[in-house]
Amino acid sequence: KRSSGYMIDPEVIDQIAGRAIEQIHTTLVGRVVAVGSKTIDVQPVTKKVLNGSIVDMPLFKDVPPIFMQGGSSYDAHPISVGDYCLLFVCESNIERWYAGQDDFQPNEDRSFDYSDSFALVGVNPLSSAVTIPSTTTSVGDKNINGTYTHTGDIVLNGVSLNDFISDHTHGGVDSGSNNTS
Repeated sequence: KRSSGYMIDPEVIDQIAGRAIEQIHTTLVGRVVAVGSKTIDVQPVTKKVLNGSIVDMPLFKDVPPIFMQGGSSYDAHPISVGDYCLLFVCESNIERWYAGQDDFQPNEDRSFDYSDSFALVGVNPLSSAVTIPSTTTSVGDKNINGTYTHTGDIVLNGVSLNDFISDHTHGGVDSGSNNTS
């Protein structure tokens, strides 16, 4: 095409667009290399092609993990070094939001920068993938703070709690409101 007397070479446009796309970061697979009290450090497990060369990805430091939550309830899982995760790179600078501010002008004009990421821990390669269960399955120790309401039987080590309670008796106990000494 001709514009203002200049020819626009499609190959040049492709090269410029390709270099711009190389700088857009969206979602990456990574492995946790350090765990802090509120953030994790993650090393991407893939390499990147940059200007035609294969380069190592940098370490993502102090990445906030994602936990399922709503209101005052949340479900937080332990995170260990070696766990895999998805790194979500935000479109804009999130520093002020992370510090507690809403409706703000970003500190810096940056887009899709590695320092503006969140980690969703719990993805696995096929070799260590969790089999999709037919019922909700939890593995690991749990602490439950608050009211826990349950409907139905509870089975512990193959023993029905309902059966245990209905069949459970004590010998040598006085019936009624008496105290057995």
